[in-house]
Amino acid sequence: MFQNYLKTAFRHMGRNKLFTGLNIFGLATGLACSILIFLWVQNEMSYDRFNPGAERIFRLTVRVKDIDGAQVPTPFAAVLKNQIPGIKNATRICPLDKIVTIGTNKFTEKRMYYVDSNFLSIFNYPLLRGNKSSVLLAPNSVVLTEASILPSTSIFLRTMSANISRSRPEKACSNISPAIS
Repeated sequence: MFQNYLKTAFRHMGRNKLFTGLNIFGLATGLACSILIFLWVQNEMSYDRFNPGAERIFRLTVRVKDIDGAQVPTPFAAVLKNQIPGIKNATRICPLDKIVTIGTNKFTEKRMYYVDSNFLSIFNYPLLRGNKSSVLLAPNSVVLTEASILPSTSIFLRTMSANISRSRPEKACSNISPAIS
């Protein structure tokens, strides 16, 4: 019985080649789009899930004149924390793109961020050196990722300049997931 259905279907496809081609093309396009949408949603849902308590970490975004963005006024984090009892902690992250000078070496660092001193209490990045509770308390303190430390050069306790202020890196953090950028 099933064999007869297959024969009939192939005969019909042979007689109506344009119609068959359009149907197969539409089916393939629909399946490809569905798979791509599934992969995109899966990536979005898994973003930054390595942090403990990731379901309680939220990113605040703003919409101004139909333009979405993640930048809000500087005191906004403190106001939210003080005004809304459900918010236990808040931190700010501000990206930088600066020329960094260490001794006589100069290079452009595109993945540099200003963060609040409580950043490591919200996000769980293991430190190779230093204490999480005090690592960002001092002004101008720097946390370096393992990838940014040159293996042949001991960068610790050396002065580092980034055209904003002078700082001494005394801490190191293991590699940060590329999903953070």
